[in-house]
Amino acid sequence: MKIFEPLLEKLRWRKLTAGITTELKQLFGTDKSISESSQQLKKWLSEMFAEKENDYPSLADSIQEFTTWLESLSEEGLIAFLQKIAHFCTDSRFELVWLIDSNLKSDQEIKKALEETVLLYCIGYCKTTQIQDMLVAYSAFRAWQAAPTTKEHKQLSQVLFMHLVKKELVPEPPPELFLASENERQEHIVSAINKVAEDNMQELNTIIKELESQD
Repeated sequence: MKIFEPLLEKLRWRKLTAGITTELKQLFGTDKSISESSQQLKKWLSEMFAEKENDYPSLADSIQEFTTWLESLSEEGLIAFLQKIAHFCTDSRFELVWLIDSNLKSDQEIKKALEETVLLYCIGYCKTTQIQDMLVAYSAFRAWQAAPTTKEHKQLSQVLFMHLVKKELVPEPPPELFLASENERQEHIVSAINKVAEDNMQELNTIIKELESQD
């Protein structure tokens, strides 16, 4: 019911920000709101990346891609991303706040290593975020490939096979296949799909993505 939507949104927002609030307060003090602190951390990240662009010319394009993506995030998306960075740092046995800790100015080796770690994580996260639809499609293919003969996957096999024939990625089935047993027809379809996966996984992924969007 719509009457509950404002309350549910408020609760969801609290849950989203709970994990990053303490970290942001450590970074920028306790007198700022979560929104102000997240924007300040965003600015700090952008400045750090701009400095690193000259240090790593081979990553220049990826760094620019990340900063553009970072600027495009909504406030909710930004806080969710900062939360992931904070969790990643904790899982890696350091805290995000250490990157601006004045104590580390006298230990450039650790400071540089931590900055590089966060840099590479951010670039990797940005890239995987931008190809999520293709990863979902590939995940669906791997699930099918692990058990292509289940009832659910048999139907997928038939639909996918027809699309591959239509796009001329596999030949039309021979006439004798229509007289073959169910198992033989299924083996033919599975083999044909797997052959396309070996030769042109990118095209197969695109077709699966298109089928997913039709559901």
